[in-house]
Formats: sequence, C-alpha cells, structure tokens
Amino acid sequence: MLPVLVLFAVSLIASTHARISPRIEEPLCTVIKQGNDFVARLDAWGDDSIRIRIALDNIQAVPEVQAMLPDPPAQSMKQSVKPCSYIADSLTNGNLKLNLNDDGTFQAIRVSDQSVLVDSQMPDFNALNTWDTDHWAYNDPSIYASKYSLFNISVTYKHSKGLIYGLGEHKTGQMRYGTDQAPYTHLFEDSQVYSKSSGGDVSIPFYMSQAGFGVLMNQAGYGSISIDQQGATWTFNSTHQFDMWITTASTGQHEATPFPSISRHYADVVGHPNPLPHFASGFWQSKDRYRNQSEILSITGEFNRLQIPVEVFVIDWQHWQYLGDWNFYDLKNCWQDVDGMVKTLTSYGMHTMISAWPRLDRRSSHWKEFESNGYLTYNATGGVIVNPTDSTIVYDPFNPAARAALWSALVNGYVQHGIHLFWLDAAEPEGSAPGEQWWSGKNDREVGMAWPVQHHKMIFEGSISSGIPESEIIMLTRSVWIGSQLYNGFLWSGDISSDWQSFGVQVRLAPNVALSGIHWWSTDIGGYFNGQYESDDFQEMLVRWFQWGAFMPIFRTHGHRQPSEENEICGGGGGPNELWTYTHQDIITGVIMQREKMRDYVEHHLNIASQTGIPIVQPMWYNFTDDECWSLQSEDQYMFGPDYLVAPVLAAKATSRSVYLPKLPSNEQWVHYFSNKAYTGGQRVDIPVTLADFPLFVRSAKQQAKEAHE
Repeated sequence: MLPVLVLFAVSLIASTHARISPRIEEPLCTVIKQGNDFVARLDAWGDDSIRIRIALDNIQAVPEVQAMLPDPPAQSMKQSVKPCSYIADSLTNGNLKLNLNDDGTFQAIRVSDQSVLVDSQMPDFNALNTWDTDHWAYNDPSIYASKYSLFNISVTYKHSKGLIYGLGEHKTGQMRYGTDQAPYTHLFEDSQVYSKSSGGDVSIPFYMSQAGFGVLMNQAGYGSISIDQQGATWTFNSTHQFDMWITTASTGQHEATPFPSISRHYADVVGHPNPLPHFASGFWQSKDRYRNQSEILSITGEFNRLQIPVEVFVIDWQHWQYLGDWNFYDLKNCWQDVDGMVKTLTSYGMHTMISAWPRLDRRSSHWKEFESNGYLTYNATGGVIVNPTDSTIVYDPFNPAARAALWSALVNGYVQHGIHLFWLDAAEPEGSAPGEQWWSGKNDREVGMAWPVQHHKMIFEGSISSGIPESEIIMLTRSVWIGSQLYNGFLWSGDISSDWQSFGVQVRLAPNVALSGIHWWSTDIGGYFNGQYESDDFQEMLVRWFQWGAFMPIFRTHGHRQPSEENEICGGGGGPNELWTYTHQDIITGVIMQREKMRDYVEHHLNIASQTGIPIVQPMWYNFTDDECWSLQSEDQYMFGPDYLVAPVLAAKATSRSVYLPKLPSNEQWVHYFSNKAYTGGQRVDIPVTLADFPLFVRSAKQQAKEAHE
C-alpha cells in the first residue's frame, strides 16, 4: 500500500485568547500523510513555524492538557516569502520548510539559506507493558480521549550545530546545554522531587539554538531530554502522539540577530505574559519567618519611619496550626487582629502577601471536606499518596471543584482580612511520587509537569471570581510550567545557599529562564540557607546580591538567616533580614532607591515582553553579533532591556571586574553609570569597583555620553 497524502488549506480562526497580540488572519496550510504504519499531520502554526504530529492510528487535535494554546496564532503579513505553500510531501511556511518522508523521518529546513535545522528519525512508539496497563489502566480517560492507546515515545534527531539555551531553570547554573564536551541529560520529573531540586528546578520543553531556530515539545507529561551540539533525544513516558513545533527567524527582520523573532513566535503559540502589576515592580521584603503580628507591625513601622519604600511585605509559613487550615492560628495570641494589621500595612503603602501550601494534614480543618469529595492525590488503587516527611497529602488542582474549594478556604482564611496576594510555596508539588499519582482520572506520567499551572489557575480564576482586578493579581511560586504566565505566576529560584558560588549560579540562570518564556523571576536576595548575618563575608555578598537584584524583573529579599531566633510562644524563625541589621545599610538603601527610580523602565519593558515575548533579561548574544558575546567569560553579564548592561561583582573583596562591551553604531557609546566615563564598544575592559558600585553601563548616544561626562 502506497502512502496516501492529503493536502488542503483550512481557514484560520483567530485566537480569542486575550493575551495574544493581534495578527492579520491568513490561510493556514495543513498536510496529512497516511503511511503504512503511521499517520502524520503538518500545520503552519504561526509565523515561520510548523507543527508536526505523528501517531500510529489517528491524530488527536487538541489534548486537554498541553503546552501550546489550542488555536494557532494568525500569521502576519510581514514575511517576505510566501507565507504558506505545499508540494508533495513538504510544507513551507514563511522561512521554514518541512519535508516528510515515507518512513516517517523528516527534515526542517530554513528557506533563506537552505540550512537543515532538524533532521529527525521516525519517532519510536513503545507500547506500555502489561503491568502498566493493569496498574494505571486506560479504564480512566487519558487527556486525548477515553480508551485511546498510550505509548512511551522517544525521538532522536540531528540539528544544526550550535549552543543550546532555554529548557527552564536548573540549579546547576548551566547556561549553555549540550556542548561537545558535556552532553546534557535531564529527567523532567526530577523537577518535582525536592531532594533532587531543592525547589530550584523547572523543566520547560523549549530551547533556542545558536543556529537560529527554536524547538518546543507539546507534551505535559514526564520524560527526559539528552542533548548535545549534534542533536537531541527526547522521551515521553506516556502519550498518544508525537507533537513537535519548530520555528525560525522571519526574513526581512530589522533586528541584528534571529533571537527576538524566535521569542515572538514562541510567545504567540504558548501565550503572552500579562503586564506586570504596578506595585510588583517595587521592593519586596521577606524572611523566614515573621512569627507574629507584633513583630510585623514593629518592622513595617520602622520601614515607614525610615521612608524606605516597601511595596510587598510577605508573611511566610507556619502561621497556621496544621497544613490545610489555610488561616491564622490565634490560640496563642500571635494574630489577634489581622484586619487591623493589614490596614496598618496598607496605610504604609504596603501590600500584604501570605504563604499558602497545597498539602493537607489529616488533622486540618479542611481535611474532611477534601477527603470525602475526592479532592486529593490518589494512587491507582484509590489510596491517597502520603508525603513521607510529614504525612500530608497534596490536593488535586486538575479538579475544578477542588480548585474552587481551596479558593473558598483562602477567601475565608485570608481574603476576608484584606490579603489577596499568595505565595504558593512547595508548588512542584513538594511531596510528589512521580509515576504513581492520579489527578481527576489523569496519570501524572501524562500530565505531571502541568500541575503548577492548574494550581496557579486556582488563584487566578478564584481572584477574578471574587472581584479582584487582574492588575492586582500576582502569585509568588516555587514552580511553573508553560501556561503559568497566563495566570500571573512569578517564579523564584527555590531554596538556595547563601554563598558566592550560589550567587554566581543565579546570575547565569537568569537569562536562560527568560529565554524559556518565564518573564517574572527572582531569587532570594542573599540566598536562603546558612547566611550568617553577622559575618563580614555575608554582609559584603548581600550588598552585591542587592546590586544585582535591582536589575531583575522582581526585586525581593528573603532567607533564613543564622543564627536563628529562639523559639517563643509563636514558634521560631531565622535571624533578622531587615536592612538596618547590616553594616552597609546606607549602600543597600541607595540600591532600593535606585530601583524605585527605575520602576517605569522595568514596567515599560515588561509590558513590551507582554506584547512581543521579548524578555527584559537578555544574554549578551541576544541582540549583539560579537563572537565574544558567546564566550563563557560573558555569561555572567547580561542586558536588562536595551539600555542597561549589568555585570555583577561575584567575588569577595574584588577591586575590579572584567566586562565585555559589545560593538555599537558609530554614534553610540557605553557610559559607566557610576563614573559617567564613556567607553567605545567592541572591547573587554577592567572596571575598578568599590563596595558601593559595580560595572553597570548605559547605552547612550555619543553626545549624551559627552554631556554626562562633563
């Protein structure tokens, strides 16, 4: 039997998703190929982008849980080549062509230079074995439809040689993946196991290549990636079909590099982030932990007296009696007047944020409701999955009724007191048992990576239903996945060490996280673990961390400082983390005021990210073509929007710092922010530093640079 090829064009329905920037509607091309033992579908899916799906029997159009938006973005008229065409077994969309062969292999080719971007084998479909079929049987529906066959699918392909970036947040601090010397392998489910991630690992199945293309795997389940400069192998533990999206840069673009174009295409297919709420661009004060109302009123009163602007004040965990109470426990007079406390903070111009965990203790006030209604995480035999560390059980956010029940609890425990900002700690979820969990008839092997998105959806939809404006919604969270940006999830990098090495890791992490489509991000300024707040080394490092943190999307300090405060009637906590605790209070205050002056800039460029998908945090090569921008030595500096080059000081007692200044047009120079000295681009320079300054450069026209220097 010869393969059957079906070619047709269908009308593109413009996405109604509110967070997609408007596009001009154009016809969408589709190619369907029926082979001897497979069926494949190619779709033009956004500008210069093609989606390829392969199955053994039939293609399911819209999985219930997926990375991509259900509808393709409309294509723009800006492409200089014909937007869509098909000949025989190939589809061309703008600057990308995909050839599909009779044996299921395929090649993605950039039209403008005929580069083969991806040369793939036929995906390998492995039927799940008898034990799997019996243990987590298909008696329950998969995300594709009831009773559809599921497979372990792997695919191996070669790709154009080049460094690989993206793939989420990984605590190694590795910025470039899969070099010839160090192939990179990662299990997605490790991101959800705290003993392996410390809450600092997020697996995003998207990467951007130095060769000028991007790849997204539209799979929400567990699996793995192994990648080097020659190619990649992806494995997905349980899915019905292979589903891959490939993009390249548009032709005729005005940018110097292809990467902004790739970011735009990626945002179009997964959804654009929202504009950052205004208050969120200011300073966030936090520690582990503020133990009672009196302590909070004393500390916020001192910030107010010193006229240091705090936009968000965070109340951490253990203000409850049991996990799953989701309220203030006031038996010991720790929280005797929450309404009054919140009103006082509001009068200081502060927004109050509260920590809420997704687990329930059997002794909690909401246990009976969640257990009797089936709102928990279960195994294949119907038993609850218990966290071995504290015997708590994670709730099921895939169940709309469970989401509504949790939001109702948060309203009664917090929102009625005037607190509507939530810190979703342990949101991987911590306490996961990968491969064993069932949520609303869905096995985690098929949907596990999307758990945080459903959790964020609970807060976002609940807030809207309670009349909270979208411009007032933001949630701090320890895990995200594709789609969290639609619900205003803000990621921080988990429980990290308070040392110079960890600080350097965070700096290198930041651009990769941004390239993965995570635009709202920060770390614990000063780190979380083992920060000896009285030590000179820690105090110096804290200043450097603050200087860097002011040039991140979210500016937030947190940590468990040592020595800890002694237990009292309201419990224990870390040592103090307020700026007046530290020797260099004046320098830190100056950094906070510098950030305050920059808030319009931060919000403007995060709004650009909302409109275009172009991140505010950019690696040096993102907009500059200098070879040195790709070097390892340049990975600890970055651009913050188009104007600021940031090179944090990452070593103790430093007296200088090497920085590469990229080439600029002849009428522009780099101006050192603190000295106003102008530098020509295209050179590496050693910049003298004191504790009060660091290499921060402003891109400026020569005349402006001259006036600033004078």
